[in-house]
Parts: sequence; structure tokens; C-alpha cells
Amino acid sequence: MDRPYGECRLKYISVDFVKIEGSFIRHMVTDQRDRVMVEHIHSMARRFGIITLAEFVEDAETLDLLREMEIPLAQGFHLGTPKDLR
Repeated sequence: MDRPYGECRLKYISVDFVKIEGSFIRHMVTDQRDRVMVEHIHSMARRFGIITLAEFVEDAETLDLLREMEIPLAQGFHLGTPKDLR
């Protein structure tokens, strides 16, 4: 649904974490557009006091870049593989 300017209710949603979609994280080392999106999502979350989590961290370069951006939480195969909890 298309909403007129000023009718966005997202600013009133109360959340503790923002998870940045893996499609942005996966290629942020080589794709400037993805890197800019990650930077801005994290900046906006931080300004609202929301913790940022990056998913799909698959290599050391990506993890290093996330650390440079001061993104506090990350998940992905570089950090560990999924475990069967049963």
C-alpha cells in the first residue's frame, strides 16, 4: 500500500535489534552501494538506540569491515555453522 508523506508509522515501532539483510552484507566488500546501505541502516538504528546485527557474514574481510563500522553483532558461516539443537 502506498502511503502519503508523513504517514509512516515505522518510527513508532519499538524494537531492540535491527537485523541487516544478508543481501546487503554478502557483497558489501566489493559493492559500494551495499556498503553505503549497511552504513546508513546502522547509523539510523544507532541514533534510535537500537542494536544492529549483520547476517550472512561469510569471510574475514566482511567481518573486518563490520568491525570498522562498529556494528556490534554478526552471524554467518564465517563465525560458525548452524547447529542442530534437537
